[in-house]
Amino acid sequence: TLALFAAFEVYGPALNGPFLFDDRYLPFLSPDAPARPFLHWIGGGRSLLMLSFWANFRVGGTEAFGYHAVNVLLHFFNAIFVWLIVRKLLEGVEAARATILAVFAGLLFLLHPVQTESVAYVASRSEALSVFFAYAALTVFLYRTRVEATFQVAAAVLLLFGAAVLTKEHTAVLPGVLLLADYFFNPREGAFSFDGIRKNWRLYAPLSVGAIAGFAWVIRTTAGADTAGFGMKDLPWTDYLWTQGRVLWVYLRLFLLPVGLNADYDLPFSRSPLEHGAIFGLAAFAGLLVAALVLRRKYPLAAFGFFTFALLIAPTSSIVPIRDPIAERRLYLPFLGLALVAVDLLRRIKIGAAPLAAALAAALAICAVGTYQRAQVWGDPLVFWTDAAAKSPNKARPQFQLAYAHYEMGRCDVASDAYARTAKLQPMSYELALDWAIALDCAGHPQEAIQKLDQAELLERSAHPLAEKARILFKLARNEEAFAALDRAEKIDPAFELTYLYRGGFYENLSSFAAAAAQYRKVLSLNPINATARSGLTRVEFALGRPR
Repeated sequence: TLALFAAFEVYGPALNGPFLFDDRYLPFLSPDAPARPFLHWIGGGRSLLMLSFWANFRVGGTEAFGYHAVNVLLHFFNAIFVWLIVRKLLEGVEAARATILAVFAGLLFLLHPVQTESVAYVASRSEALSVFFAYAALTVFLYRTRVEATFQVAAAVLLLFGAAVLTKEHTAVLPGVLLLADYFFNPREGAFSFDGIRKNWRLYAPLSVGAIAGFAWVIRTTAGADTAGFGMKDLPWTDYLWTQGRVLWVYLRLFLLPVGLNADYDLPFSRSPLEHGAIFGLAAFAGLLVAALVLRRKYPLAAFGFFTFALLIAPTSSIVPIRDPIAERRLYLPFLGLALVAVDLLRRIKIGAAPLAAALAAALAICAVGTYQRAQVWGDPLVFWTDAAAKSPNKARPQFQLAYAHYEMGRCDVASDAYARTAKLQPMSYELALDWAIALDCAGHPQEAIQKLDQAELLERSAHPLAEKARILFKLARNEEAFAALDRAEKIDPAFELTYLYRGGFYENLSSFAAAAAQYRKVLSLNPINATARSGLTRVEFALGRPR
């Protein structure tokens, strides 16, 4: 109960925070979300993740608190699994010390500042929920009573493993952790043998098939993606591998010293083994793996933990390219491995149980304060993007997002300046030109806004810049040009709602109520839940003497 209270306390500042970053593209924020059938929600990839979002949406709509609260609850249960796993692996250690260390491991997972992104970021529910199933599977596996897993245990592990993969594909490496556990600890009297593995072939055979299928599905689905996978021509797997030689050490540093946390790291890729010293980082990490292998009998839990970390971090830190080479949420799944390393080293410190507990409690208190402070950042979009932009001043994305945060708060002049800074860091894009134009218009610079909309129109054939241009032209009393721009927008995309919404507004302002009603009805035929069109239709029908 105290741990659950602590979890909600340290993440309290983020519980009522807004949806940030990729949260805005989640299905429950889609305008047609209420009309989507259940199978449409879960019919794509990551079915169980989408099922959780569907349940949240049905209970609380788009109120952010419910989504954040579920993330915190999942995080709490994951911490319980860490406690159970560590407690089991510490069998044979003096009871009082084992209890202290297991509780410390669970609370470290719960309160460590590097976990904030995985908990406070709604889109990172994929991490929390997939780890819930993966850690549950490992817990069931470790707590079996026989060397050979029974049918019931095997079925439970397979079911939980399948649920983990259906939530996020990176958990496909879980069978490797089970193999490691069997090699290191099963049977306990004959550790470091393959006896347990051989006796559990009935479990590993279907698990391996599932893992291979999971990897194949990931490769197939990312083949044409522009953010991950081998289809990115400008990011070969070798460049990504060299870069991860540096990233792995950032993750290790964040575990030991979680300062300088950043939602959008500006870490350049290493385009050769020597660039930024990448090969030395890879070599040093390989050296740690060799050391873990050599010292596995003297430090079994630490060796198992480090191999577990390496295995669980591999899906995002090896050869499969990802456009963003580093993200703190990728440490969530492999965190268990590093916690096991820490526990093995701590249990060897020659001090009494009481001083050890006091020292660990102090460390956890420091972690809790750090997590609370980080949750405050995640709880406010302006603070969040100001922080990211300050830590990555030469990266365009946080500057762009900061500009949008200013715009949402009505600080249009500041937003326009922030978009100008973004333009210095990247070539002009359609999205930048469009959003910059809207901010300029909001700031009272209509002519500059029109120029940016013309740029957006040149960059991408879309109805949106034409519709926004029409809106500005109408405000300038250039009505004929405004209607002409809307006509062009309709030809480009007859299903674009804003075209008819703006045209309806123009007609309403000109007191052409019948024409306005026709436009609002057109919007509602495209999107029956468009509240602006519905209220507009109510107004004009009342003006026509036909109150609804």
